[in-house]
Amino acid sequence: MDLKLNKERQAALKRDYKEMPLLSGVYRTKNEKTGKVFIGSSLNVTARINRHKAEFAFGSEKIPGLLDDWNKYGEGNFTFEVLEVLDGEYDSDTALKEDLVLLEQM
Repeated sequence: MDLKLNKERQAALKRDYKEMPLLSGVYRTKNEKTGKVFIGSSLNVTARINRHKAEFAFGSEKIPGLLDDWNKYGEGNFTFEVLEVLDGEYDSDTALKEDLVLLEQM
């Protein structure tokens, strides 16, 4: 019976995740030891930050220098922060992406 509860709980968590609103915006990854900063934007910043963390963990991060710093200084010396979230309705992902690029450049 515990297995059934776990499956039900797992299904509920998956459903809740899929129903979460997407946060489109700009985020920052910072090495607190060196002060190095990477600014990025995404249609789903929460998922993008989680992807960065997973890529660090698996050693497949593609941002130059960050993986080396992650390995050298460790996870505890990195912070991830959502800097700005775009609000409003967009007619297309293209229009949203254009605004994200402008926001990232500010």
